[in-house]
Amino acid sequence: MEQISQPYFKSCDTRADDRLRQVAKGGLLITLGVAILLRKIPETSYLMPDWLFGPHTLLMLLGLYNGVKHRFRNTAWLILVLVGVYLALRKYSDIGFHDLHFVGLPVAIVVVGIYIMFKRSRK
Repeated sequence: MEQISQPYFKSCDTRADDRLRQVAKGGLLITLGVAILLRKIPETSYLMPDWLFGPHTLLMLLGLYNGVKHRFRNTAWLILVLVGVYLALRKYSDIGFHDLHFVGLPVAIVVVGIYIMFKRSRK
């Protein structure tokens, strides 16, 4: 019985991964387009809340995209998401800026530290 070499499986796997990435990117763009369209139409603008559109959401989406793209192996995605959450809390919560600044930075540093401690090794 003849064995198939390892590179054959890797090439099949990467083609499936590439197709999945294409579908995910296309789905993300379709979702974004529909959300913007619903926001622009006056009869359906109530379906898209104000907090959904802003720089904080863009940072969180970029962070999640970066995390998925690199399979959550780096910490850049977490930093982008935390900055987006910080900006969203600062704009839309009742927490005062001084309180958020006083507590938010140390909590973010602790979260990044815990993530670094418990992330899986690449070996």
